[in-house]
Amino acid sequence: MPLAFPESQIVIPFLKYNLKEFVESIQKHNVTFLLATPTLAIDLFNYVSRKNYQLPTLKAVLAGGASVPEETVYQFKATIPSCTDFRIGYGATETGPGLSGNRGDTSEADKAQTVGQPIDFVEVKILDPNTKQLVKIGETGEIHTRGHHVMIGYWKEPEKTAKVLQNGWYNTE
Repeated sequence: MPLAFPESQIVIPFLKYNLKEFVESIQKHNVTFLLATPTLAIDLFNYVSRKNYQLPTLKAVLAGGASVPEETVYQFKATIPSCTDFRIGYGATETGPGLSGNRGDTSEADKAQTVGQPIDFVEVKILDPNTKQLVKIGETGEIHTRGHHVMIGYWKEPEKTAKVLQNGWYNTE
């Protein structure tokens, strides 16, 4: 992520979730970029709002790990106005952990409503779960991906690996 947000620095302040310490760490270290789950983002903007804190150095957020409600993006940016870049990414542990995300030049609406495009050098296809054929644009299906980001396999579980990896494609089902 520091490559996508080169002005960022890495801060890992503690191992136990403590929102007060987390906010204090953002302030103390002048954090500019935050990698967050939706729950963390919601907790953060609620806490900052309730305590009337300011986080003027926080410029960008990349959220993932669970579905990010569109309203979360707008509430976060309204509560922390210095954060002008809130993006959503998608992936799984097996995909290292990401396979798509929004780029900086993506429209604000798309950043709030989508998980973006495949990252560089990653292939993605959407298949009908029953027929295993490609679906048409706009139709729902299973995400399959291949590229440098996909795991080699599950440790000592060849049957489980064979179920999700076929010809280099990982099925996110």
